[in-house]
Amino acid sequence: MKFLNKIPTRQKILISTFFVTLVYLLLQRIAIVELLNIETENDLDFIKPIILSFTTALFMFWIGNFRVGGERILTVLGFPGVGVFVFSLFVELIINGIFGQIGQIGFIFFSGLLFFFFTYTLFLTANIVNVSHLEDIPLGQAGRAAYFILSLIIEYLLFLIIISNEVNILIQSILLLVAVFFVVSSTLWTIKERVGRRILVAFTIGILITFTHLILSMWPIDVTYISFILLIFLYITLGLALEVREKLSQMVWIEYGLFFFIIFIVLIITSSWGINGTLV
Repeated sequence: MKFLNKIPTRQKILISTFFVTLVYLLLQRIAIVELLNIETENDLDFIKPIILSFTTALFMFWIGNFRVGGERILTVLGFPGVGVFVFSLFVELIINGIFGQIGQIGFIFFSGLLFFFFTYTLFLTANIVNVSHLEDIPLGQAGRAAYFILSLIIEYLLFLIIISNEVNILIQSILLLVAVFFVVSSTLWTIKERVGRRILVAFTIGILITFTHLILSMWPIDVTYISFILLIFLYITLGLALEVREKLSQMVWIEYGLFFFIIFIVLIITSSWGINGTLV
């Protein structure tokens, strides 16, 4: 155990990324649900992402010198674990759907490269945020910014996965609420916000995103656009919650106004109203 802790942190991150990526590539050639005789919709192998998620969390525990406890189990270990879970599940959906008939090997290799860099970034960011939470370090602000950006990427993929899944709208709403709550509360943790406010803000933003999804689900636009609009709402609300600026400048309001204008354009241009087509 002491020998493992003596390895420099950057080398730990590289070793961890290599082994998790290797597990990812090996799992792509194994149909676990078939081996276990589990029937899933569209032959989706949901066990692979779970295995990768726990493997990633264990390696993150090692990177943190086996000293990650309390709520950091969710915010530090859970962050790369959830990120890897979402990425691998998204790849599973693509392989079973779009790329299922035009060759999986090339896409798996390409996704493996993306997976390597994505996982490395998750490990590196989680480690910086973990250390900066315990003591002030020069990279603390950069780590929190990267955590915020990666959280948005993970959430967008989650939006796509949840909304594109043909399940009851109530179940979708619950899943969206849970996903947003986790991401928002974890991101607010990076700025050492008190627990009570984190829960309140995360729940409020989760309700807002869920309510927005219920409205958009009645609008005739594609899932990708719905997810994009939800992501914009999350970016604005989470950005305000993080209190990055003590006083919002005029440029910030212009930025948010531009985002709302983009949402309006997307709703008008991409909507399809049956035989009448789009609105423009």
